[in-house]
Amino acid sequence: MQRRAVAAAAATRKNDNDRKYDDDDDDAKPLMDDNDNADNSSANGKRSSTRLKKPRNNICVCAMLTLLLMAMAMWIGVGMSPLSHTVSIEKVPGKNTNKNVGGGGGGVDNDFGIAANYNHNDDTRMTTSPTTNATLHIIFSTDSYKIYQPGYITRIASGCTTNEQNEAQAWHDTHIRKRMSDRYRIHFTPHFSKVKDDETGEYMKDYKFFNKPFGLKHFMEFNELMGFSDDDDESSSSGARRMKHPNDVIILADPDFVLLRPLSDDFSNEREVLVGKRRESIFFVKETHIVSRGNPYAQTYGLGAQWRRFDIDAIAGPNSPAKSVDQTEGGLYFPAGPPYIVVASDMYAISEKWSEFAPKVYKQYPHLLAEMYAYCIASAHLNLRHMLVDSLMISASGAPGEGWKFIRDMPANDVCNIASHPDHSVHALPSVIHYCQRYGVDKYFWGKKKMNHNIFTCEHSLLIEPPSDLGSGKYMDVLAKGKNADPKLTAFMICALTKATNDAMVYFKSGHCDGGGNRKKEYAMTA
Repeated sequence: MQRRAVAAAAATRKNDNDRKYDDDDDDAKPLMDDNDNADNSSANGKRSSTRLKKPRNNICVCAMLTLLLMAMAMWIGVGMSPLSHTVSIEKVPGKNTNKNVGGGGGGVDNDFGIAANYNHNDDTRMTTSPTTNATLHIIFSTDSYKIYQPGYITRIASGCTTNEQNEAQAWHDTHIRKRMSDRYRIHFTPHFSKVKDDETGEYMKDYKFFNKPFGLKHFMEFNELMGFSDDDDESSSSGARRMKHPNDVIILADPDFVLLRPLSDDFSNEREVLVGKRRESIFFVKETHIVSRGNPYAQTYGLGAQWRRFDIDAIAGPNSPAKSVDQTEGGLYFPAGPPYIVVASDMYAISEKWSEFAPKVYKQYPHLLAEMYAYCIASAHLNLRHMLVDSLMISASGAPGEGWKFIRDMPANDVCNIASHPDHSVHALPSVIHYCQRYGVDKYFWGKKKMNHNIFTCEHSLLIEPPSDLGSGKYMDVLAKGKNADPKLTAFMICALTKATNDAMVYFKSGHCDGGGNRKKEYAMTA
């Protein structure tokens, strides 16, 4: 039986607001457990005391750039955002002759990153993994042909009115599905941000990230690509519903990602996988490095084992297996974050418990990251130990537990060129950029919340491109908000995101502006 893989994005409200960490707040990151203080595989977080702390009030809950990118995707008519570069893991139409996984950059020969000789009829070939034969279904807000990620791509949108849903579906059908591919989907769910308290029956405070677990569960139950069988055969005689595609693989992503190479369910290529020292012994003794039942993968996040400090009895019940997880196991297997890569049967089980537990966690901890802690508890409750890897993501420059080794291995004088034209066959790359921070080297800066609201107009100029040797260390005269981060690593982020933003603007102008619009590179984003 052919295995399919489904990648599900963070479910969002009708405006597709993203979140994560405030790009103006270097400290607004997941907090870490004491046991993770010496763990370089604990990603994305400041070292902290063992006490659960309330995040700062200015944590980002609505990043303007993500809204602009989604608007661009909804206006351009092709559903593309070069800030979500996607990559095919098979040989793609065009000039790209790279046979390795993730040959990003090949086959692109025009100024906005679309393969000039792309053939819509070849699109059906872009659905399977060359190593697992899994059909991929990528589900997130926007995407691009720039890197050719195979599979179905579905946006999950929660809380639309009937009129909004009809308008969005009509626009999607006309400008995305018919013009690009049937692989591009949109899935609507009810409004889940307000959830009733089981005890009082009253609606809890609006917490829009409830849409993530509830939206995922809704997608898996009701989307035509997923769902359950109506058959009443022997396999369902126990009364349990039978999934149509239990061996699909769900890749749950966030909307503020840039794909540098393919998201895959295969982690067997040592060249492109980084694992923290504490987890190396776990990784190398595994019988398989392909995502399978009982064998989920995810990016390491700096959540530690803090989820164990919640009242697990109240959340998961007094007999929950999560209670038997000790401090070491809790920090090794469960501080997971997107991308989550999990077989559908396991992910549906997680989505059920995640949806059940998230409101209860939020009741105890009404702050950012409540739903991420709920994911940890749901996974532990189901005994689904995750293999956490570092190479799926980079976000905060130099953060431990992320794929920064790949960037450090690049020549400093050329890091900007590599970031602007990523080619995984030449330089190993992390899978995604998670642009949840602010990035500055000297006078060159990129931050999603600082983006001009009018960039998608014919008149607006493009971003000034940084010098190709921005990562060399010689551009240090101007301090970015009082300090300069590692110039090489930060330069990679600035150059990649500047190029991607300009690609998006040029694509917009090419489709909407007489004469191609203003293409002067004069716009300087300021901190």
